[in-house]
Amino acid sequence: MTTQQIGMRLQHENVEHLDAEVAAGHAKSRAAYVDRLLARDRRRKQSLEDLKKIANAGPDPDMDALLAYTSAHPVDMSDLD
Repeated sequence: MTTQQIGMRLQHENVEHLDAEVAAGHAKSRAAYVDRLLARDRRRKQSLEDLKKIANAGPDPDMDALLAYTSAHPVDMSDLD
């Protein structure tokens, strides 16, 4: 993966939070923490787009049949340890 160094300005409170997260060991560095937050935000936005597509797709007969079958045939999961 290629990286690129950038400069950015953050509010003081955000820098304090960022430094606290690094100090607590939740990230190796400021950059690693910010990178993780950006990746999470990208995944969240992609998930929202996927949900919009699913919501607009209309009924799915195969999924409706699967739901009907699984509702009528419950699985005993008490022995799954």
